[in-house]
Amino acid sequence: MVNPFKLIGRYRRIKREVRFSRSTGGTIGIIIFLLFLGTLMFVPFYLMIVNSLKPIDEFFYWPPRLYVINPTTNSFRVVFRILDTWMVPFSRFIFNSVFVTTMGMVLGICIAALAAYPLAKAKVPGMKFITAVVVGTLLFSNSSTDFVRFIIMSQFGMIDTYWALIIPTLSGVVLVFLLRQFIEATIPDEILEAARIDGGSEFAILFQIVIPMIKPAVMTAVVVTFPVLWSTHGSGVYSENLRTLPSVLAQIGLGGTAMQGPAAAVGVIIMVPSLFIFLYSQRSLMQTMSYSGIK
Repeated sequence: MVNPFKLIGRYRRIKREVRFSRSTGGTIGIIIFLLFLGTLMFVPFYLMIVNSLKPIDEFFYWPPRLYVINPTTNSFRVVFRILDTWMVPFSRFIFNSVFVTTMGMVLGICIAALAAYPLAKAKVPGMKFITAVVVGTLLFSNSSTDFVRFIIMSQFGMIDTYWALIIPTLSGVVLVFLLRQFIEATIPDEILEAARIDGGSEFAILFQIVIPMIKPAVMTAVVVTFPVLWSTHGSGVYSENLRTLPSVLAQIGLGGTAMQGPAAAVGVIIMVPSLFIFLYSQRSLMQTMSYSGIK
């Protein structure tokens, strides 16, 4: 008869004897490489913040300095002073940005989930081919279909409406691919079969079972779509009342050298919401990437 205590003791000895094959030098090399890569990614944010705090005279120093000597918030005051001179109230721009971002994320995630669920779990002929086509469209940029989208929206009367800002962001397949990979890797078929036996429809299964079980993927979808929607300008919007905050702020930085400080302040203002969303959802993002196979 096998003694379970001997098996446990043997397992613990084997576990203690396990060693990583990577050497100490290799570990140090990887750490140095990651620090170097992280520094390269941090430098643009650092320079943007520094430039937003520089007075105008420090932009003419030679050689250029990577730090600020006399920090000031005058650039931010200039930005809000310019916004006060607009005919449209500043609160209107904020409402437009929040509305477009919220509606775009909700509709985008729902549409992506409706497409990802059958791609991951439907057992029908030709599904692998459809999945390959979806993955293949990742090679094309959304800008390549701008002209076609503009014609379609003009035919449906969507030009100069909120839909002109929301609809173009719903055509991407990145969310479909992410949700499809996560559903396939984490949702057992047995759970879906049990729900069908209990009389649940496919829509009920998707929104009541599948989506609550893939919350990390949903948060990743929020991280992916928020910066795109938040910074959208909208080529099909011409009315001042429908413009978003980033599209208005982008015009402030077109004033030449004298507006370099306010232009950097605009970048900081636009960056802060996206950075907050990323930091809040970082854990879910890493979990989704590990399941979806994206490196």
